[in-house]
Amino acid sequence: MLDLFLSEKYNSHWPHIAKLAMSEEPEDFNLLIRYAMEGLRLSECSGVIRNVTADDTIIDDGDEKLTLHKNETVFLNFVSFLIAPLYF
Repeated sequence: MLDLFLSEKYNSHWPHIAKLAMSEEPEDFNLLIRYAMEGLRLSECSGVIRNVTADDTIIDDGDEKLTLHKNETVFLNFVSFLIAPLYF
């Protein structure tokens, strides 16, 4: 996705993305997520950004257990999953 926004076709968006990334404002973070989602769509990357809606969910991720808390934002990387030796 980073390559997409640094490419000649889309690099005009980069200054705004960089400014959003430095902001502490929730609305700027939400817009940054929208840029990320659009970047994933345009680059055909396999992953999604989601908000956790359940209280303290424990995920068994191979060698480690991850605790996800309600209202956290997570990125699910399907490419990593698809090459994980634990599953394939």
